[in-house]
Amino acid sequence: LHDASPHYTPERKAIHPVVRVHPITGRKSLFVNEHFTRRIVELSHEESELLLGYLTRWVSKPRFTVRYRWSEGTIAMWDNRCTQHHVLDDFEGERVIQRVTVMGDQPQAAAPPRYEPFGGRFSAASWRDKPLKDFLRED
Repeated sequence: LHDASPHYTPERKAIHPVVRVHPITGRKSLFVNEHFTRRIVELSHEESELLLGYLTRWVSKPRFTVRYRWSEGTIAMWDNRCTQHHVLDDFEGERVIQRVTVMGDQPQAAAPPRYEPFGGRFSAASWRDKPLKDFLRED
């Protein structure tokens, strides 16, 4: 369950595959993000938390990262379908950042889902399950 509410609007929710296939290269990539991915719907809350924690730590390992060194006139482009990024503020001076977003494809799973969304008991006291319950009720 991906939720745009931390940065954008709370009504932007979607269920995406955790492992997706790039539509051009055919390569598999993880489609999880510590800022937007809220839950793996096929798992209980506890299982989802453990696996998402592991996956977000995995993708941030130094061997998977690139540090871009900016200089005047540089341009950086990346494919959001298979890249995670964030800004570091350890530089002097000012930068102008122009963001361009190209409308693209819908994430395609590497394999069909093997499980239905977690149908465990929801509790009004379980604030962690409320977004999933609300999302599943919207269908």
